Amino acid sequence: MTWRAEQVDEVVWSYRMFDELSRGSEQDRLRADADHWWAWEAVNRAVLDGNLPIEVLDEMLHDPDADHAHRVYVAAGPIEDLLSDHPEDYADLIAERCRTDRVWANAVEH
Repeated sequence: MTWRAEQVDEVVWSYRMFDELSRGSEQDRLRADADHWWAWEAVNRAVLDGNLPIEVLDEMLHDPDADHAHRVYVAAGPIEDLLSDHPEDYADLIAERCRTDRVWANAVEH
């Protein structure tokens, strides 16, 4: 996937919607799968391949419509997986953000 700015915006929004709807009713969960699974899949594929731009995670964590639960979801999902599977490429980047950005630090500490 190419991570152009407009695509990042779409992924960030749809990834958040997938998470939020997945916490809802059965109808919400079905809608999450039908309408927003693609964003989760795109992020997951990039994480597995080790080519998710750190800027995508910045956008996810700084999404003004995201709640604390979503930020923790991002930390426990793609951030944790990148640290586990690709520490040589992401550990320093993530550590630096946690040192300089309170949103990152709050999300990752959970």
